[in-house]
Amino acid sequence: MWLIMPVYIGAVADALQLTESQVGLVAAAELAAVALASVLAPFWIRRLNWRQVLLVSLPCMLLGNLASTLAGAVLPLIIIRLFTDFFGGCAISIGLACLADTSKTDRNFAFAIAAQTAYGSAALFGLPFLVGKWGMDAIFIFLVVIILVTLPLIRFFPPAGKSQPPAAGIAVRTRIMPFLGLFAMLFFFANVGALWTYIERIGAGAGLDGVYIGKVLAIANLVSLAGALAAAAIGDRWGHLRPLLMVLVAQVLSLGLLAGGFSAAGYLVILSVYAIFWNFAIPFQMSCTAKADHSGRLIVLATAFHGGGAAVGPGLVAVFIETGTYTAVYSVAMVCGLVSFLLFLPLFLTQQRSSS
Repeated sequence: MWLIMPVYIGAVADALQLTESQVGLVAAAELAAVALASVLAPFWIRRLNWRQVLLVSLPCMLLGNLASTLAGAVLPLIIIRLFTDFFGGCAISIGLACLADTSKTDRNFAFAIAAQTAYGSAALFGLPFLVGKWGMDAIFIFLVVIILVTLPLIRFFPPAGKSQPPAAGIAVRTRIMPFLGLFAMLFFFANVGALWTYIERIGAGAGLDGVYIGKVLAIANLVSLAGALAAAAIGDRWGHLRPLLMVLVAQVLSLGLLAGGFSAAGYLVILSVYAIFWNFAIPFQMSCTAKADHSGRLIVLATAFHGGGAAVGPGLVAVFIETGTYTAVYSVAMVCGLVSFLLFLPLFLTQQRSSS
């Protein structure tokens, strides 16, 4: 749902005549339930049969989406969405653990990000048409179809992941490393969240037309697929340090160009470059953290840390922003991006020593 949130929120707000605060509650419910499932996942991810969990989670998601079409008010909808997205979070956790257990984690996380980006881009382009014809129910039926397509794929999942060493046998210093990776991803998504929350306002403040801004955001989301595919092509050949250093430089330059003023064409180019490197970074971050996670249980927390970072970024901007200027947006994004890279450094160095 996160990937189609703009269309979803608009459809629900129109259908149920929601206030701005109610819109915020609906969006928060979608994200909070997934985050809760992610936080609980380390306790069961290496103990329960993955296929059995999926055989419960996906049908519950299907029923939840069907029930959402019957919700005629905001409170029933929020309750139904909390139920639905909790099981969605369980399914996501299994997907992350499965990817983390593969031998080519960089490449496979990149393919996963590319698949999500392709899905999000197609949905953002096509769903507004369906919503225009059938209202918010079109979104829930669309998700039901996605789940029905996914159900037969459960049989391809392993029943469990790799056997992991007992926690008592892992050095304390080694146990800290995956948490550094998780917090590094939190700061990276704070960087992204700070800019992405205000990017429409930045364009409008520069005198750009709202329709043009919407098209730019859709195009930037689509071309960001190139970043994930580039990460898949590179795999682990460049390690993790060089790709994430490239991301830091590219995003700082993009933020600097936005701060210095831009034309309509410049707005498109800058956002596209920023989005490409955003998707280029995530597979390497996930892989780096997964390799540091010798317990095999903590990588499933990534969803919660991504969501937390996406919320922290705009919150920090709100503290420092001044009317008429977006300097705080660029400053918060740059600082969070730099902190993210610095937190990843110990992981790079440790993994480099262990491989040499």
